Amino acid sequence: MEAMPSIYELLFESIGEGIVVADRKGYIELTNPSLDQMFGYRPGELIGQRIEVLVPSPLRKDHTQLREMFEKRPKNRPMAAGLEELKGVKKNGRLFPVEVGLNYLDRNGLSKVIAIVSDITQRKKAQCELHKEKARSRLYLNLAKAMFIVLDTDMMLQFINQEGCRILEVKDPAAVLGMNWVESFVPADNQEMVQEVFQALLQGQKEGVEFFDNEIITLEGKRKMVQWHNSLIKTAEGGIEGMLSSGIDVTDRFDTEKVRTTAMLQGQEQERQRIATELHDGLVQTLSAISLNLKALEDEIDRLEHSEVEAYKNAMDLLDHAIQDTRLISHDLMPSALERFGLIKAMEDLVYRTSKNKVLIIDFKTNLGYDIRDLYMITNLYRILQELLQNIVKHAQASEVEVELWEIGNRIRLRVKDNGVGFEGSPEEMQSNGIGLRNISTRVKSMNGKLVLDSTTADGTTVVVEVPSSKLK
Repeated sequence: MEAMPSIYELLFESIGEGIVVADRKGYIELTNPSLDQMFGYRPGELIGQRIEVLVPSPLRKDHTQLREMFEKRPKNRPMAAGLEELKGVKKNGRLFPVEVGLNYLDRNGLSKVIAIVSDITQRKKAQCELHKEKARSRLYLNLAKAMFIVLDTDMMLQFINQEGCRILEVKDPAAVLGMNWVESFVPADNQEMVQEVFQALLQGQKEGVEFFDNEIITLEGKRKMVQWHNSLIKTAEGGIEGMLSSGIDVTDRFDTEKVRTTAMLQGQEQERQRIATELHDGLVQTLSAISLNLKALEDEIDRLEHSEVEAYKNAMDLLDHAIQDTRLISHDLMPSALERFGLIKAMEDLVYRTSKNKVLIIDFKTNLGYDIRDLYMITNLYRILQELLQNIVKHAQASEVEVELWEIGNRIRLRVKDNGVGFEGSPEEMQSNGIGLRNISTRVKSMNGKLVLDSTTADGTTVVVEVPSSKLK
């Protein structure tokens, strides 16, 4: 019975890599089927030939010298270690790319060199296609009319296309690669906000940050508004390598919209002021005159019937209420405290008047340590708080409200949180559901700010408004 071959013989015969065994002089003593097939030889045909028969003719002399050096100082070498673009030659003369690992065996006085050969033709084709695809991608990105940048996880700029260079006024893209994007191209009053957006993206959040508008600053110091779309770049294993952002320069459109919005809001304020003046100087004075005339009849009350006296008193009470309500409406339309005493005092007054009925407890806190002189912006902040408190009183069924006006870094943050019933929906749906929230969003955008809404039926509603503080001092 024929002896069963050993496991080593089975491996030698069946392994997919080519194996060739040669003596120290370079004569082939043994090949496996994979190597014979790889190079196009019949089984045993290579035995006794020089190993250089597998090397392209122009390289055989150099290979012989390298082999002789290896014979003097033999050392195991893994596949492709330190060697690139190795070529093998088939029996028919066709060249193909290979990787070769060398192993030196010296045992019982026998010295052998074992070479393991891999045909990497398919890998080279794949790499070539990958390089072509990258080249095409870069070409498309450079032809695009949008700005494309690639940032690594440390926010270092790894790639910028031609449109990005144009927007940033960069002549040589290589000059800006490796620069920190935020520190180099984001204005100081926007840096913290952009960093928060970047971190939110890295943590897998998309709501509110996948699409994002913020200002950038060019190398020449010019500020521009860019509308971004952000996407994570992931490895095959799912790890995060960085972020690809495409941006459109909307500076002209933003400036036009801002001028239009500012004009609209200023027009609203002027109309409020006109109506407030008409109410205060017109209707209130008329009602007060009626009240004085009616009070002049008090000496004649004794002559009236009891029912007539009651009717007179009810009329006076209603008139007093009408005067007070009209004054309150006039005050809300154009609060004198805002212009006379500033934002903080005006907000404190608004909070007091909203909570004086004791039904709603409002806690107001601030760390603002300076006066805000820009009347347009403090009017917007006041109107935003006014709108939010009115919404809470009308709809939230809340008993407690927290109002915070904080200076945080380069921003002013107005945060209003209630413990009411809240409502479900995305931030976009929330803003589209009421005129009040749309007005707030318009005011925030006019100040280059950020609006965040968070509402659930279980935890009430939190609204956060952030605006650059450098524009408020």
